[in-house]
Amino acid sequence: MTMAEEDSKNCIKYLLEGSQDDLKKWGFQYIHYLCGDIAQEYNDRLAEGNNDSKDLLDLSAVIMPLMIKNKSFEQTMDLLMEVDQIELIIPFVDEDNI
Repeated sequence: MTMAEEDSKNCIKYLLEGSQDDLKKWGFQYIHYLCGDIAQEYNDRLAEGNNDSKDLLDLSAVIMPLMIKNKSFEQTMDLLMEVDQIELIIPFVDEDNI
């Protein structure tokens, strides 16, 4: 994704059109880039008056445990705040990551 045009959202576009099976195979950098696309697409939809973002929220819930496993807590929180789903973090908070 290093050659993608800025604001292209190709990462999220092709993922939503294709298979979302086993995202961890794609690697952490892909998931990191995907988080930015999810946040941007979510905000774009809201700006257009489109409140149907179930696909993005479901994808965020799938990505979140992978990010936490890789100790990317700040980015996890950023993503959840961007998609107004901060409460999803609660089951993953423990004494090791407070």
